[in-house]
Amino acid sequence: MDCMRGLLTKWKRQPILIDNLETLVEKSQRWRSIYVIYFTMFLMSLGFSIVLTGVWPYLDELDPTAGKVFMGYVVAANPLGQMLFSPIVGWWANKRGSIRLPLLITLLIFIIASAIYSTLELMPGDKKSWMIAARFAIGVSSGKLKHK
Repeated sequence: MDCMRGLLTKWKRQPILIDNLETLVEKSQRWRSIYVIYFTMFLMSLGFSIVLTGVWPYLDELDPTAGKVFMGYVVAANPLGQMLFSPIVGWWANKRGSIRLPLLITLLIFIIASAIYSTLELMPGDKKSWMIAARFAIGVSSGKLKHK
């Protein structure tokens, strides 16, 4: 039994390398981070899909003169914001060496844009413009999901 205890103690002291690149602890931390990112991507995609089904009735209620062409612009605003800002947010995260600050700022943008989108009826002026701006900002906020 002392022999086994000695082996276990020795095994715990020395990090086990996998392919001489990372230890088991580093690998498990990396995979935990990957699972968190995938779960975040799932929630953002789910939110996009749920909101997308109600965009036309909401737009029609806010402004009956808005046509299907404008509806297409509203739907396209989200992926456009993501396409334009994904490389920028990714570059920023790589430059900083950490995703924490870009993630927090894009999360704040998402909260503000979602609040604007949910209170469009209270916004002054052209509600269509507010809607497209909010959808674009939501796309900008999801730029954090595609950094490398």
